[in-house]
Amino acid sequence: MKNRWPAGFPLLAAGCLAAAAASAADRIHSRYGEMSAARRDDSTFVISLDTQPVAEVFAGEVSLYRVTPRGATEYIVVELWQPGLNCQRSYVMLAVHAQGQAQRSRVFGECTELRAASHVHDGVQVELRPIVQPDASSAVLERYLFANGKVTRVRTPRSTR
Repeated sequence: MKNRWPAGFPLLAAGCLAAAAASAADRIHSRYGEMSAARRDDSTFVISLDTQPVAEVFAGEVSLYRVTPRGATEYIVVELWQPGLNCQRSYVMLAVHAQGQAQRSRVFGECTELRAASHVHDGVQVELRPIVQPDASSAVLERYLFANGKVTRVRTPRSTR
C-alpha cells in the first residue's frame, strides 16, 4: 500500500522550510557553513557552525530546519524534543551571518508544532500550532518574530464574531 500525502503537503514543506531533520550527528548546509547538532550528554546538544559552537540546548532530541534563504542572513529553526505526554516540543532560532557569527534566541513555543517559517521585514516569523487546543474547530496559530537576536510573540487580535 502506498503512503499518500495530502496534495498541498510537498508545496508547503518546500515553500516554507528547506527541511533537513538532524539527529545527534546529522548536519544541514547553510551558505555560511555546515550546521550540526551533536549530543554532549543525555540531555544536552551542542549546535555548531562548522566546528565553532554557537548554542547549547537542553533536549532529548534535536531537529534542524533551514528557512528558505532570502537576504544576507541565514535562519535555522532548532526544534527541541523532550519526552512527555503532551508538551514535547519547543524551539530556538539561530541567525547566521556572512562573517560566521551566529545569534540565538531564547527557548519559545512550548507545547506547539512547527507549521511554517517565513521572512518578514527584518527577520523571520515562525508559526506554531498549539498541541492542546480547547476549541479544535478553530485552529489557533501562535506567531513569533525573530529579529536582531530577539524573539517576541506577535499578538493577533481575536475575531469579533
